Amino acid sequence: MLHEFTHLFFYRLFGAAPLPAWINEGLAEHVAATVRREQLPELARFDAGLRCHAEEFRDRFRYEVLLSPDDLMRKEAVTPQDVGVYAQSWAFVAYLVRDDPAKANAFLRLLLAETPIAKSPAAQTAAFRQAFGRDIESQWREFLAWMRVRAEKNELPSA
Repeated sequence: MLHEFTHLFFYRLFGAAPLPAWINEGLAEHVAATVRREQLPELARFDAGLRCHAEEFRDRFRYEVLLSPDDLMRKEAVTPQDVGVYAQSWAFVAYLVRDDPAKANAFLRLLLAETPIAKSPAAQTAAFRQAFGRDIESQWREFLAWMRVRAEKNELPSA
């Protein structure tokens, strides 16, 4: 339910579909997980959806079947059948926010300022470079390297 409230919050502030699908879903998952973990820990253990995403991401990471950032950026919509996209979007958005919250915030602001053109991969790439000072592919490789270290320590994301 917190996931859907996050969508509603952005909808009320910025109108329909203000963000690219992968960021919209990844952010909704991240916000929901953070609120549950920090504000409602007694409910977190009942969150089957997030556990499913964590397991899906771990499996996709282990078997190297993740989408590239370019593939994620080209997704115009995410359906309930796109479990892997939800999982991967959640993991990457959570990493970006955890790694540098100010830059992640700047990225969101740039995308929101450019709606609806922000949905194009070129606009997402430009906004990412402006906010993070590097291209999304470089950040993606760094994310995967970070995940490999966590995998070696058996610390892949969990709900």
